[in-house]
Amino acid sequence: MFHSLLLVIALSMDGFLASIAYGARNIRISVWIAFLVSAVGTTCLGISFFFAQWITSFIPVWICSWISFGLFFFLGISSLCKGMLKTVFKNRRKRQLTFACSGFSFVLDIYMDETKADMDFNKRLSVKEGLYLAIALSLDSLVSGIACAGGIEQPLFLLLCSFIITGSVLLAGIKIGNVWGKIERWNLSWVSGIVFLILAFTRIV
Repeated sequence: MFHSLLLVIALSMDGFLASIAYGARNIRISVWIAFLVSAVGTTCLGISFFFAQWITSFIPVWICSWISFGLFFFLGISSLCKGMLKTVFKNRRKRQLTFACSGFSFVLDIYMDETKADMDFNKRLSVKEGLYLAIALSLDSLVSGIACAGGIEQPLFLLLCSFIITGSVLLAGIKIGNVWGKIERWNLSWVSGIVFLILAFTRIV
C-alpha cells in the first residue's frame, strides 16, 4: 500500500504542475476533462502493469527486480532533469524536428509545455485537447506499470488511487494557479524524481 501511494504521488506530480500552469494562465479544466485525463493515465498504468505481470511469470525474480530498479531509476533521473530539458526544447522551438506523425509531434510539444494542449486558445480544454494532454502525461504511467509489476500486492487499490488522486490534483492545481500564479515558475519536477528514485532502491534492498 505504501509503495502504491508513493507511485501515485510521483505519477500525479506532472499533472499537478500542469494544472497549476493552466490556472495561472486562466485556462479552465472541467471536472469531466480532469477525470478523463485521470482515466487515460490509469488505463495506461493498468495495461502496462498487467502485461508486465504476465511477462514476469517467465523471468527469474532477481532479474525482474533489477529491471524494475532500472526503469524507476530512469524515471527518477529524467524527472530530475525535466525542467532543464523543457528549457532546452523551448529555446530550440524554431529548429524543432518534424516527425512523419504530426500527432506524435504535437504530443511531444505538450510534454515539453503542457499549456499547448489548448490548441484553439479559448481558455478551456475540449475533450480532444484533454486527450492530447492525457497522452502526454501518461508516458510515465506506461513505464511505471512495467516497473512496479511484482512489487504491488493490491493492483486494484493502486489503480483506484491513481484515478481519484490524479483527477483531484488536476482540479486542485487549477485553483492554486488561479490564486497564486507565481508558483508556476517553480521547477518542482524534482519531487517526482526523488520519489521515483526511492521506489527504484526499494526494488533491490
